Amino acid sequence: MRRLRVLGPTLCAGIAAVAMVLGAGPASGQADERIPRYDVRIQIQRDDSITIRETIAYDFGSQQRHGIYRDVPTRLRYDDTYDRIYPLTVLSVTGSPGTPVQYTTESIEGGITRIKVGDPDRTIQGRHTYELTYRIGAALNGFPDHDELYWNAIGDDWPVPIDRATVRVSGPGAVERVACFSGPTGSNLPCGSAKLRDGIATFAQQDLPAHQALAVVAGMPKGVVASPAPVLEERWSVDRAFSATPPIAGAFFGLLVLVLAGFGTLVWRTGRDRRFVGSQVDVVMGAPPGTPDRAVPLFEGGTAPVEFAPPEDLRPGQIGRCSTRSPIRST
Repeated sequence: MRRLRVLGPTLCAGIAAVAMVLGAGPASGQADERIPRYDVRIQIQRDDSITIRETIAYDFGSQQRHGIYRDVPTRLRYDDTYDRIYPLTVLSVTGSPGTPVQYTTESIEGGITRIKVGDPDRTIQGRHTYELTYRIGAALNGFPDHDELYWNAIGDDWPVPIDRATVRVSGPGAVERVACFSGPTGSNLPCGSAKLRDGIATFAQQDLPAHQALAVVAGMPKGVVASPAPVLEERWSVDRAFSATPPIAGAFFGLLVLVLAGFGTLVWRTGRDRRFVGSQVDVVMGAPPGTPDRAVPLFEGGTAPVEFAPPEDLRPGQIGRCSTRSPIRST
């Protein structure tokens, strides 16, 4: 059997969750809060997606809480150009008797999809059990000799300790290779237990401290699932947005033409002087009321008649210093 190949942390899809505080944001984790049991069941589908069912027994102790929320990273950096997208669909949320299980989903900063479970108008105490079922698309990674699921089954954002965590991974075919890691983000320390029996992988970890994760790896032969293909989306950047590619250059040139055409139309319609229609004398000296006017043609040549008297209704101070001599000298 070949050695299992494991992807680096930047390609691993993670899951994180934190407790929800009364009327505010995430809790820092009180001394009497803990998770006695955290069970994860992952079913690999033939279409390269996975269905996850989480059973979380959360003991709020004496703290007043509305519920929990689950932060699932659905966008991770893939390389310098692309982000990898993990489409998420919530299938169901249930709970133990007396546990409010209404939920909402929202996208938050950092490529996170948040599943918020609880009643904003009601607080609870003590132990409550939540069961969340959701589907993640395009979850596997393909290699030449096998396909692989690398998944942070329990993220490192829980602010309370977890007494016992278990993970079970099964698929349409037998799982042949397993590995697991526990600890802070990026840890390569093995988890407490990783077993393979009858093609099903099981993992376990006792006493997982607050803000520590459990990641599992399960490998299967090629052909069991559809050829894994990550969903990639180009990451926006200022340099890329304004790079001089043919489509962008064409769009810029088209926009420039539209702006110049619009400005020219505006000048043509409203930016030219107007004058009375008639002889040059009427144009200069004025015309009777009601005489139509028109826009002065662009680039008009020719000369205008000389006016030998100041315009009516204007005082010398309004037109500047006047000469006492005639403006025309005869020769």
